Amino acid sequence: MSSPVLTYKTHKLVTSDDLVSTDPSLFKVRPIISCVDGPTDRITWLITLVLTQLLKYIPAHLTNTQMFLDRLRNAQPNNAYVMESFDVTALYTNVSNDSAMQAIRELLIQHEGAINMYGFSIQQLMTLLKECLNCPIFRWSGRYYAQMRGLAMGQRLAPSLAIAYMSKVEAPVIDLGPLLYCRYIDDCLIICSTQEEIDKCFELLNGQSEYIKFTREKPRENWLPFLNVQINLSENGYVTKWYRKPSSKNILVHYLSSHPSHTKRALVRNMFRTATNVCTGREQREESRNLARQIAIKNGYETVARDRCRGNHRPCSDNSSSNKVPFILPFISNEVSAAIKRCLRRVGLENSVTIVEMPPSNLRRQLIRNRLYDRLCATQNCIIWPNGRDGDCMSSGTVYLISCKVCGDEYVGETGRPLCIENTSA
Repeated sequence: MSSPVLTYKTHKLVTSDDLVSTDPSLFKVRPIISCVDGPTDRITWLITLVLTQLLKYIPAHLTNTQMFLDRLRNAQPNNAYVMESFDVTALYTNVSNDSAMQAIRELLIQHEGAINMYGFSIQQLMTLLKECLNCPIFRWSGRYYAQMRGLAMGQRLAPSLAIAYMSKVEAPVIDLGPLLYCRYIDDCLIICSTQEEIDKCFELLNGQSEYIKFTREKPRENWLPFLNVQINLSENGYVTKWYRKPSSKNILVHYLSSHPSHTKRALVRNMFRTATNVCTGREQREESRNLARQIAIKNGYETVARDRCRGNHRPCSDNSSSNKVPFILPFISNEVSAAIKRCLRRVGLENSVTIVEMPPSNLRRQLIRNRLYDRLCATQNCIIWPNGRDGDCMSSGTVYLISCKVCGDEYVGETGRPLCIENTSA
């Protein structure tokens, strides 16, 4: 069984006012069923090793921004062409299991000899795949539910299956031979000679499936966003620059947060590197770096941002630790880490032992945990965790909150005894 999580898809909202709107039709709710540590988790991991090998044979599939930029460079479009972006509406939940399996079967038959099947036959692989897809069951607040249609978001197989199915949907468009058609999961970009060709491709895509429907976006002020890039077609070719969605809060790990210094440095370094590498000209590169600088300053990296813009950053040191023994510790603070490293130097172990700092837990790790709410507490007549996990009410050394349903007062207490005993005696 799995525990569901609901996410709200806000990056497609048109204006900032939509973010505070109370109209429920503006918000897309995505149910995510975590399969981490579930009964099919290990099996889907093995199947995914096979299926991901098939994705390179899908003509329109993109794996990252760099692949898109390479294809754009090979196409060499200019302002004599027309471009638009298409977006699939709720892709995962609109791909049926049978359709996805049929698409995978066809790809396996076509490319079986070119991939590593890990000892499986096609029939064996399809049998395992069917059993995994027939297990979209989860428990919420003591009740069992099943997803009746579509791929379960959160399942390891969902991206590969959706990409394979989309290859069948977009096949008629590729046969028309547009200058460029590429897709990253559910985001598509198309460049054609005329607007009529793009309109025809859009109609073709929307006519392939009862459930798969596309929306379209045209360039604004000659700039079209796609992934984290903006494209402009000019007389001499095309130019690109870094792009951030208007709904993005541009929140990074703050400079003052309790994370290792090297983690925060790498985060800012990679942001500036991305902002630089996706640009085609000096003007666009300077604009993108200024945007990255503003984001860095907003998150407390004023000195780092200033040095980056001046080009005064230090080169990365080569601290090879492949031959060292890892000493794994939870990260507490930079001061504690420095003190531990001084101790290692004092005893002469700095060349033999490397400190590996485990980052603190975060919200994402909590949300993807499986079986978070689907096990009842084993304590009889438990009033603390009636839908919690086994042993939660037996926790000791805890801080707890008791709310009165009559007057609304709250009491915060601390106990070294098991929580259930403390509340029974209170």
